[in-house]
Amino acid sequence: MGAKVLGSTMTPDIVDAEFRYVDKIKAEGRNLYDICFFGGEPFLKNNYKIVEYVCEKAAERDIRLSCITNGYD
Repeated sequence: MGAKVLGSTMTPDIVDAEFRYVDKIKAEGRNLYDICFFGGEPFLKNNYKIVEYVCEKAAERDIRLSCITNGYD
């Protein structure tokens, strides 16, 4: 599972770290309302599971998702 980004791969551990940061800033009273996927890469078949994982984590926190893309697979 994972999306390649600039020579590295997005993993569930990276997603978890990002959402720990989201939790931290929300605990400080700041808000995060939405996450936007952009580009075609998030919607390629080999990235499905990691994007699905991001979606699950966002849903747990009532964070909206949006996308801007010209890609599909």
